[in-house]
Amino acid sequence: MDKDRERFVSTMTKQEREEMLSLQEQGELPDLIDRSTDLYFRFLLGTPARNRLLLDMLNALFGALGYPLLQTVTLTDTEREPEALGAKYTRLDLTARDDLGRTLHIEMQRENHTHFLKRCLYYLCRNYTRCLRSGGGYTSLSPIVSISLLGFDLFEGEQGLWDFALINPSTGRRLMEVDDLLLFYVELGKAARPLRELRKKLKESPGHVLSPQERAQVWGGYINNDVDGLVLVKESLSKDSVFSEVSEVEQEYWSSPENRYYQLRELITQLDYKAIREDRLAEATKKAQEKGMSEGLAQGMAQGMAQGMAQGMAQGMAQGMA
Repeated sequence: MDKDRERFVSTMTKQEREEMLSLQEQGELPDLIDRSTDLYFRFLLGTPARNRLLLDMLNALFGALGYPLLQTVTLTDTEREPEALGAKYTRLDLTARDDLGRTLHIEMQRENHTHFLKRCLYYLCRNYTRCLRSGGGYTSLSPIVSISLLGFDLFEGEQGLWDFALINPSTGRRLMEVDDLLLFYVELGKAARPLRELRKKLKESPGHVLSPQERAQVWGGYINNDVDGLVLVKESLSKDSVFSEVSEVEQEYWSSPENRYYQLRELITQLDYKAIREDRLAEATKKAQEKGMSEGLAQGMAQGMAQGMAQGMAQGMAQGMA
């Protein structure tokens, strides 16, 4: 067993292993891999031995958005334990540093939630100021690029790749010559939509060299389990050294029953979380409706009593005057 696999399997408890073996014997482990899971995302891109895969994906995004390509990228959080065994399954951060001295935070976010954009800004600012020590100079602040790969549509329109920086809306002037704060959003579903046309192009011109935007689309389609993206990686681009290695990594990963077991656990956890969230929403809605009915009834009774008293007083005064 290689070092990368050991890093993931070694955390399995005795109870988990017994459950995995039982499921395996009954044929109940998943047959199809979900490439958007945290565990696979880290296995594929969060290992120093596969830095060139991460560099290729990042350069596809930077190039597609019109930024200079990176020369090197180095993971800086490889000592952290994988998050796929914890309770938080909807996101995973990879942290790296590029040759320009920027810190890159790559996040896989599978589901949208309330205040997601505010959370992104909070993390961006927190990470930017984290390296500033008391009494230290501001030159110690290093630029931050936050890259979010999204399993949902965040913005309106057909565009799937977005970048945001501090910029003057009237003149287009950027606040700083070198952006210290950048936000990239990749809506994976939208990014994968042109892939069918790309398949046709490669069929007609097998020697076609992918542009950064096309590579970004292929990466997006692959991670999002898009059919066209998978065909491109496994067939049309099988001679591409990067995507060929991606296919080999996937085969290595999915040959492990441990990883298939973890994917099943992650799915169950997500379904439980959704069920709990839906129950809480239904309960809150019911309470709000009951409160509204109660308040409406009380208001109606008060208005009725006031109206009755007013009418009674008016009638009494009229009768007394008569």
